[in-house]
Amino acid sequence: MNQTLPIYRLFWTAGIYFLLYLIIAIPATAQNETGKHYITNYSYKSYRGHPQVFDIIQDQRGLIYLANSNGVIEYDGSNWKTIKLPNNAPAYIIDIDSKNRIYVGSYNELGYLAIDASGDLIFRSLLVEFQEVYRSDFEVLDITCIKDGSVYFNLDDRQFKWDGEKFWLGHDNPTESVDREWLKDNNLWCHAKSYNALEAMVAMNIHCFFHKSDDYTLTLFGYMWAYPGKTGGVKTIAVHPEKLTPEEVEKFDGVCSDYVENFRD
Repeated sequence: MNQTLPIYRLFWTAGIYFLLYLIIAIPATAQNETGKHYITNYSYKSYRGHPQVFDIIQDQRGLIYLANSNGVIEYDGSNWKTIKLPNNAPAYIIDIDSKNRIYVGSYNELGYLAIDASGDLIFRSLLVEFQEVYRSDFEVLDITCIKDGSVYFNLDDRQFKWDGEKFWLGHDNPTESVDREWLKDNNLWCHAKSYNALEAMVAMNIHCFFHKSDDYTLTLFGYMWAYPGKTGGVKTIAVHPEKLTPEEVEKFDGVCSDYVENFRD
């Protein structure tokens, strides 16, 4: 009689054990074997990769994927296959969405696994799309796939959302779709909330400014950003003008507010 028993596969790599719980059907002929867990040990020589494994997942078909210094390693229960990233970059983090698509993060690289015209599983980079909104060096520290199909790539100081077509930005979280050419409109000013964002915007010739707690900030194009409650004049922008009187606002060349419509002529 066949009985379904739990099988543990134990991965050994660089002194770290990865425990995979798999359910398979095996013959159970002896009563004293019932309930026992079987362990198979795989060294880096088995999967012909680097000893260091950073992450591990299992897809809906039961295949195993390792984020390895040599790339992404796939295991189907019998065979190992290494999927290379551009420039032989390591795979640091992986996650899988509800459609069984596997996303991969690395240093200065991110993307997903896809089937090519030959039927082979390869890495598809999203770097070109990502550089539309971020052009500095980066490292993906975490990836989160959620049920609506969106994927969040987490860096050390920010989070980017991928909706399958483009990356999104926001004030504190990814909430708005951004087009680089739209950002180049000289009537817009973009707040760079970190040095990396400032560097990226300057490289794309976008009107931008950066500040932490200064009373005034001089922008790249000669405008002065005056913070709440500060006086201004020619080539000065009032931040939160709703805290000023109408007469004080009149002295500024522009405003920065969530309620811009209240200050239109």
